[in-house]
Amino acid sequence: MKKCYISAPHGVPLKNIKSILNGKGIDLINPSEFYQGGFSILEKTSDAIADADLFIAILDKSRSNANTLFELGLAYAKNKMILVLVPSGMSIPSDISELLYIKAGVDNIEAIDFALDQLLSAPKTGRRTKKSNILSSQPLGPKANNLLSKINKFGENIPEHELANIVKNMLEASQVSVIAQPKINVKRGDLAIWSEELEPILDNPILIEIKSQIDNKQQLNRISDQIENYLKNNNTRFALLLYLGDLPQNEVQSNIRSPYIISFQLQDLLKKLNNNSFGDVVRTTRNVLAHGGK
Repeated sequence: MKKCYISAPHGVPLKNIKSILNGKGIDLINPSEFYQGGFSILEKTSDAIADADLFIAILDKSRSNANTLFELGLAYAKNKMILVLVPSGMSIPSDISELLYIKAGVDNIEAIDFALDQLLSAPKTGRRTKKSNILSSQPLGPKANNLLSKINKFGENIPEHELANIVKNMLEASQVSVIAQPKINVKRGDLAIWSEELEPILDNPILIEIKSQIDNKQQLNRISDQIENYLKNNNTRFALLLYLGDLPQNEVQSNIRSPYIISFQLQDLLKKLNNNSFGDVVRTTRNVLAHGGK
C-alpha cells in the first residue's frame, strides 16, 4: 500500500483529502504521532517523509506556511511525488512553481482527486523539470482504420462514453500515457495525457476535451471558455479539443480565442495517425499555429 505524508498549517481541515486518499487505497502518515517522545521531531519528520510515496503540501492564506514549506523542501530533496494545493487568490512561491500544483482549497474534492490521478499515473515524479528517457509515440497503422470504422458504425448519434473510449484506445495504441480515465460530465476535461516528447512545447499534463458535434460558432465559444476554465482550475498549460463533425480544423481553430487550445477533427486526426505518430502530428500542428498558421 502506498503511503502519503500531508503537510499543512495547524487547523487546516484534512477530512476531504483523507477520504480521497482512502478511496485510492493510500495510507496516511500522521505527523501528530511524532510528538510522543523518543527521537527528535525533525528526525521523525525526515524519516516519515522518506518512507512516504507521496507528499501533499497544503498552503494557506491565513496561517503560517513556514513548516509546510520546510517539509516540502525535505520531500523535494528526497525525490518524492509532490502535489501542492494553493488556495485561490494566493500566489505560488516562484521557487516551487515548477512542481505540480493546483489552485484549489481543501474542499475542492474534484480538483484534488483529478490532480492525484495525474500524479499517481504519470510516468515520472511530480517534478516537472526532471528528465528521463523520452518515450516516443508510434503511428497506428491499420488500427487507425479500425477506430474510424467504429466511429462510422455509430454515426452522428455516437454516445459520449463510446467516443471517449475510442479516443482512449487511439492514444494507448499510439503509446501515449493516459493518466486520467474518461469521466464524462465531470468539470475537468474528459482525459488527461502525459507525453514526454511533447513536454518541451506543451508541458505536462495535457488535457483533452472530446465533443461529438460542434454546430456553430456560439457553441464553439462556450466550449473554448469551458476548456480555459479547466486549464486554469487544474494548473495545466495546454488542451487538445477533439471533435466529430464536418467543420474543418482550420475553421474551428480560427474561432478559438485561446492560444493554448489546439483543435483536431477526430476523423482527420485518425487518418494522419495511420502513417504518423501522435507526437509528430501534434508537434507539427502546434508549430504551424505558433508561426501564424490556422
